[in-house]
Amino acid sequence: MASTHSVGNGPFTRFSRSQPPMDAAIRVSAEMVAVADPPQSLVDLVAARLWGGPQAYRMALLYDVVPAFQEAHGMPFDRAVESVRVFRRNLCHRVFEKVLRDFPDVVNPLDIALDPIEFDLDGYQVNIDFMNEGLDFSSNKQAHFDIVEPLGSNLYGPNIGVMGGLPTFSDGHAYCRDYGLKITEILDKIPGTRNITFAPEHYRPLIEDYSVAFEVDMVHDMPFTVLINRVEEAGLLHGATAVQAAEPLADARRPIGHYAFDNVTDEAAAQWYAELRQPPARSSGDTSATKPLIPAGLGPIREPRVIRIVPTGQGGA
Repeated sequence: MASTHSVGNGPFTRFSRSQPPMDAAIRVSAEMVAVADPPQSLVDLVAARLWGGPQAYRMALLYDVVPAFQEAHGMPFDRAVESVRVFRRNLCHRVFEKVLRDFPDVVNPLDIALDPIEFDLDGYQVNIDFMNEGLDFSSNKQAHFDIVEPLGSNLYGPNIGVMGGLPTFSDGHAYCRDYGLKITEILDKIPGTRNITFAPEHYRPLIEDYSVAFEVDMVHDMPFTVLINRVEEAGLLHGATAVQAAEPLADARRPIGHYAFDNVTDEAAAQWYAELRQPPARSSGDTSATKPLIPAGLGPIREPRVIRIVPTGQGGA
């Protein structure tokens, strides 16, 4: 059984390869999407997975969302896809507001002004001139923390012609607890990014013994993750397994929709990095280079434990 730990105003539950967060996945039913606004019961359920309860893994993964809209409203696939985008945005906004209200000292101890931000990413090809800022980069699959973003969500799919890219989570807090480490003393930057990860000597055991990947349908469904991204308080890193084209030269797409409560100012970034004893500048390296879950040069390594989520109609979850 996973162990519970108290920080700030509420407990969370650690996980590992041997004690995986099986209850972190939440199936979305037709009843949950029957009306325009997500029901309060679902808001409360997701918030409880983030912080403050016995199954608070600091994250949740919601699935069967497209099938729920198709069942509830008789929608064709394309319309259900657009409905899921709106549903995810509305649900996350309410969940984030609730968690911020209930646990401000945990989620936003610096009292940084936060605003909703939403954008799309190409999770397979290089993103060109991202947000018209002249930055070309590959989506980050190496386990990492996002920047000045205490609450975030990734929406996956619908994928076309790709294999892999499973959402992964790594419990850095559990790793530090077991080895008597302070998380701010083992941090590093991923090359070519401003994203923080673990230093190489700590990254290997993190992936091998404290990481899980969710095998979930991203072709006929659009699952999405919701997570607390605070480094010291939550210690939860996220990434994705290796991605490759299903067939050479065939169309390959892996869209990701990102939604977060964030602050994109230089002042907020300076506060964020200072708290973590890290410089705010981007690390050296090619921004457009692939940033895989298992970096080159790390050597043979055991992949994260896979939690298989069976879609509705294939034997239940």
